[in-house]
Amino acid sequence: KIKEDIVRPSPAERVQPTLERIDRVEDKVQECADELLAVNNTFAKEVTERKHLEHLLAHTQGAEDEARQSALHDVLTGLPNRMLFNDRLEHAIAEAKRKGLRLALMFIDLDDFKQINDSYGHQTGDRVLRMVAERLESSVRASDTVSRHGGDEFLYLCMGIEKEIDVENIAQKLSKRIAAA
Repeated sequence: KIKEDIVRPSPAERVQPTLERIDRVEDKVQECADELLAVNNTFAKEVTERKHLEHLLAHTQGAEDEARQSALHDVLTGLPNRMLFNDRLEHAIAEAKRKGLRLALMFIDLDDFKQINDSYGHQTGDRVLRMVAERLESSVRASDTVSRHGGDEFLYLCMGIEKEIDVENIAQKLSKRIAAA
């Protein structure tokens, strides 16, 4: 029995390898936890940076849209400006030739507009121009184009004209619409 007691490891000696394995497992768990924390921190930084970049991109796209709007539209009325109108006119002429259609181009000038600015001021004149633009735009088809050419001058491009009398009727309708109280 003494020999068995000497050869057989004591309970403390039997527990020691298990404790060492537990220590190694705990070290490995801590190492993994540290790595996971580092990954989470990196991920959090990337998410923050991405949100910042998305915000900048949205702002940039908004600025580009505003620049495009300003480059192609009249600031006061929001109507297409000369550049956009000329582009649409070129396309309309090409389409009319291709499809054998007729189109009309009307030049609209507000009589005695200078007197409005001189008598009532430029703010009133601007309101009149915006009102005329709204009346013109609401009186034409979506496929047509109304443009502010400059000052008190507007252009109207009307596609799909069948008869010359149609142009006269449209011009009279527009004139009445603009002059309406």
